[in-house]
Amino acid sequence: MQQYTTIWLAAFCAGALSAVLWPVLPNLWVLSAGALLLSALLLSNCRNSLYCVPSHPLKSSFTNAISRSVGPIIGGVGLLFGALWVASVGHWHTAWQLPLDKIQQDVVLTGQIVEYRHDALRSTMVMSVSQLDESQIQPARKIALSWAKPTAKLAVHQQVLVTARLKPAYGSANPGTRSKQQYLVAKEIVATGYIRNAAPIKVLQPAKSLHYQLGAHIDNARLKHGRWLKALLIGDRSDFTADDWQMMQVTGTAHLFSISGLHLGMVAAFSYGFMMIIGVGFSCLSGLRTPVLNLDRQLVIPVLAMCAGYAHLAGWQLPVTRALVLLSVYFAIKHFYRHWAAHHIALWMLVAVIICFPFSILSASLYLSAGAVLMIWFINWRSPALSITGYQKFKQLIRIQLWLSLLMLPVTLGWFGAVSLTAPVVNLFCVPLVSLLVPVGEIALLLSWFLPHTGMPALEFVDWLMGGILRVLSIPALEEGMVTTSAFSSSNVVLLLAAIIALSFPPFQHKRLISGILLVAACSGFVPFASSPWYFHSFDVGQGTALLISRGGKGVIVDTGKSFLSQGSYMEAVVIPALNALSITQIDHIFVSHGDDDHAGGLSAILEYTKANGQASEPAVHLADGDCQQGLNLMWEGLSFSSIWPLPGNHITDNNHSCVLLVDDGSHRLLLPGDIERSSEYALLYRASNLNADVLVAPHHGSSTSSSGIFVQRVSPKIVVFSQGYANQWGFPSSETMTRYQKVGAKMFATSYHGYIRIDFTGVNAPEVFTYRQHLNPRWFQLGRKPENWIGEDSDGRKNGKELMP
Repeated sequence: MQQYTTIWLAAFCAGALSAVLWPVLPNLWVLSAGALLLSALLLSNCRNSLYCVPSHPLKSSFTNAISRSVGPIIGGVGLLFGALWVASVGHWHTAWQLPLDKIQQDVVLTGQIVEYRHDALRSTMVMSVSQLDESQIQPARKIALSWAKPTAKLAVHQQVLVTARLKPAYGSANPGTRSKQQYLVAKEIVATGYIRNAAPIKVLQPAKSLHYQLGAHIDNARLKHGRWLKALLIGDRSDFTADDWQMMQVTGTAHLFSISGLHLGMVAAFSYGFMMIIGVGFSCLSGLRTPVLNLDRQLVIPVLAMCAGYAHLAGWQLPVTRALVLLSVYFAIKHFYRHWAAHHIALWMLVAVIICFPFSILSASLYLSAGAVLMIWFINWRSPALSITGYQKFKQLIRIQLWLSLLMLPVTLGWFGAVSLTAPVVNLFCVPLVSLLVPVGEIALLLSWFLPHTGMPALEFVDWLMGGILRVLSIPALEEGMVTTSAFSSSNVVLLLAAIIALSFPPFQHKRLISGILLVAACSGFVPFASSPWYFHSFDVGQGTALLISRGGKGVIVDTGKSFLSQGSYMEAVVIPALNALSITQIDHIFVSHGDDDHAGGLSAILEYTKANGQASEPAVHLADGDCQQGLNLMWEGLSFSSIWPLPGNHITDNNHSCVLLVDDGSHRLLLPGDIERSSEYALLYRASNLNADVLVAPHHGSSTSSSGIFVQRVSPKIVVFSQGYANQWGFPSSETMTRYQKVGAKMFATSYHGYIRIDFTGVNAPEVFTYRQHLNPRWFQLGRKPENWIGEDSDGRKNGKELMP
């Protein structure tokens, strides 16, 4: 029976976890019918149901086949039920959609703040909204909001009323970066937006939770490292600065200052040890010689109670709540089924997480936590402690820490695109200290809360200890160990991890050959595109333009996207990671069509990147008020780049004086017109004899003031790309513009809808279009949303077909 239970549990987990690869959510009726059919086949007594059938060789063969297929049938049932569960919550999540008449309109939201991060330039929060204007939302739904130049500091658990402008939960889709839509679904966020400063925020009910009161208590204590203690002791990271986040990234210690299963494990271990000492001492003093082993069951409830208290202090954040559920399942199984194997316990714990927190399968924290546990079990199996002395236990802990850092390296690199090579050494020092600091700090915090005069010195001592840890983390040499790459996809990570584990196994036949094959396959992400074809890339950078023309590992950038209000740019957040993922190692030229921020905002970032990347020579920068004017002609990797506008001697960098580029390989032509409008189009048509192009990036993002009828006819493109943001305030691309392109038979693609777009030019063959949402990484949680009145290509490859996402 236990064998069949294990099969069902493993299949259930596999079915649920397969959801991260689904291109669309499966039909619930189909899954339900399949699960019920297999369940009925399993539950029916096939032998008894054939009892009345006369003896026949076919009857015997059928009954034997049924007996042999019990295991696969059980696995099939588990697989379908796991998929059915995740598909059900997926359909439930996508069922609520922001009403169309509320998109980009002022709406009044009422709800509770569940996450908050404060910054002088921009605060961010997640609200659990129970009312939108006059409409009640039951159950409450989460909406993520930003607040530029906030006029007040809010707090988690406050009930507030805000005026905001919203969009459906959406994000850009590009290679080399993690899907924002996946992140939003993992956090159950259904809409995003920004708070309007024109209308004041009203606090309807102040925060009264213990979590908030302890945070205020730490603030009032005016400790030197108070924000770090808030993060470590109650999970409040709202006061961290950009420098704080940078320091944690380069040292690989962000997990230490984020309330998670690690911290709950520290509290559980401390509670168990503390109460074990009390229990043994009481037994000795009372004359009862109760064996220590018999105390295990008696301490389960007190340990869980203390862990629940810690979760309450942390505000019941998801990671610590999930860890508490896992710990409860573990204790329950060990209490009632003491002799279960480790893999049986692990399967039950994973099933509990999937059922209680189904959206966790889309978050990094689940895989990092589960991977860490599995790797610890692997390390203990591969390299067990030789004895149970204190010295041997200490050596085993050191061994586990070093092995864990090595095995988690590809996982961290694949998920976040960066890894700190100094993290193993730093964590070797910091993890033991933090393990001691957490329980001691919690005791000091509660003492200072209930007995201020007695407990405050203890809290100040903890603050002093925290200062020592931060001084170590601030050592400048640690910054040199940061490695950044986006060349690892999920498959590369799995292959690299498999190679490391294979090398870690005891000797077996063909061990080196298998490990070598896995390593070579894992490094496939670093292989650049073939040098024979050339490629045009249009990145999904919101309301802006960032383009790349590449051949082999070399590239030419045309426009650099926009900068962000607070800091950074789309170039840093999207394009540079994509360059790494595409194995583009050299940028030879940068063309900036004009000076608007949505085209030029990332120029400094790409220049800094090429310099830091050790490129032999700096890329040549061509500006519209520089040499990117009519008459510029250059050859690059067999391609001709010609600037055909503006006129020579131009010193203006507005839309109508954008640098217009024509790229020609002798068989195909690509026209990049920047943001020119109708008057410049007419002037260009007057001076240029041949504007015909196979591929055109629509002028001015598809504005109605561009793409005039005569311009569209003269260019007569086969493929048109609109580089624009979803639900942008200007309504790009306009219906009139799309209609003009439709009349000349052009296939239309939009970055906001299709995501990153790649067009392959191979010899004399027709250009081939590949989009991120349809071809390169189709997933149900990042389906495209059509621009208003869209008449171009659908993201599922059909023209004017059924929309995949409303």
